[in-house]
Amino acid sequence: MRTINYKRTVGSAIFAFTLMLGIGIMMSISARAQGSNNGQWQRERDRDRQIWQDRNRNQNGGYNNGNQGARTQGYQIGIQTGASDAQRGQSYNPQRSHYFKDARSQPFRNGFVQGYDAGFRQYGGYNNNRSNNGGIGTVLGTILGRP
Repeated sequence: MRTINYKRTVGSAIFAFTLMLGIGIMMSISARAQGSNNGQWQRERDRDRQIWQDRNRNQNGGYNNGNQGARTQGYQIGIQTGASDAQRGQSYNPQRSHYFKDARSQPFRNGFVQGYDAGFRQYGGYNNNRSNNGGIGTVLGTILGRP
């Protein structure tokens, strides 16, 4: 009877050891699989997020502070360019400027056109209800300080 009991105990110990070994191997394989898939999942998530952002930017004309910065920069450069064109007696044409032609984003172009319009109007464009007809008279009036 003791030998039967001994065989049962050894059999149970071997079974428990095998079970624990199997569980350990499965956990190790699972941990490695999670580690390698996790990096791939994050890359796919980042790629999908970038695609969504690009699509949203193209459809809505911009949504973040980067686009607002480009629009503001375009506006400031547009004011200077529009004012310069008006003071030199040139016609209203924001598309003539290399800033507009070489712009890398639509928000910059939109800001540039708005700024150009404001600068052109502020500095004598459209005759600004002046008695002279623009051109050299506008330039001389600006130099001499006459409205």
